[in-house]
Amino acid sequence: MSKLLNIFTSFFWVKLYVDLKYKWRGLKLYTIETDEFTIKYWDNKSDQEPLLLIQAFAAEAHYSWHFQIGALHKKFRLIVPNFIYFGGSEKKGKKSFSIDEQLKAVEQLIEQLEIDRLLICGASYGGVIGTEYTHRHPEKVKKLVLTNSPLKYNAESDLKKILSEFKMETKGELLVPSNHKELHALFGISYFKKPRVPAFLFKSIYKNLYQNLDNKRALVNESTKELKRLENREYKFDLPTLLIWGEQDRICPLYIGEQLTEHFQPHAELKVIPKTAHMPNYEKAKKYNKILIEFLKR
Repeated sequence: MSKLLNIFTSFFWVKLYVDLKYKWRGLKLYTIETDEFTIKYWDNKSDQEPLLLIQAFAAEAHYSWHFQIGALHKKFRLIVPNFIYFGGSEKKGKKSFSIDEQLKAVEQLIEQLEIDRLLICGASYGGVIGTEYTHRHPEKVKKLVLTNSPLKYNAESDLKKILSEFKMETKGELLVPSNHKELHALFGISYFKKPRVPAFLFKSIYKNLYQNLDNKRALVNESTKELKRLENREYKFDLPTLLIWGEQDRICPLYIGEQLTEHFQPHAELKVIPKTAHMPNYEKAKKYNKILIEFLKR
């Protein structure tokens, strides 16, 4: 009966639409079991060059990249994993919320898939994981792409302004909303121009995707502490690196992208997309995809 009732929810149709976009492009949802993790990931298992798409701090990985797969699926083998505590990916045994734990899951996924060399594209928090993976395994990464990633050069004053504006105390509260109204507000921060989405749709999305709030908030709060440690990280890998940034991002302002580009020299370049905020791969998907493909295929 509950499955029948789900058909009448707006989220059912959103999920069906996104799932079909992946399946039409040849991607299927797979599960890998290791001693430490259950990892859920989408994969088209093509013979093309592997491209690992690492999600932003969204509900599930495939929602982060559904505007990209249409442009990418014929050119690359796409691998889209869910973070631990997202979309059915789990840590076995005692829980851990560290960046290293997420990184370890990515390492074990790549090892299980027997991939020797790959391309990496990470959005926001996913860019942190992608950069750390490249730092540990530079011999395995051919090119790295980061999109609005909170790495090395974050200023607490920027975060405090947003938290004060929305009367919140922690980054976990901001990125893991307590209700659909806060989710709607988060979209307003993440976009340059707030999307015209009816409130009832946010209510349905929130009810279905924002479960296990304690795990997700613990993950955000732990990563916030660890990002302070990464401020002193010297990234020495010598490979082509592209930073794609939304010009009006309030969560990870443009100066972070500019300073990261300097840090990653001499093989880094920055592409700024005007009139976008924290999610240029959503707001200006065609522009984003064109920049991404040109870099990866160069």
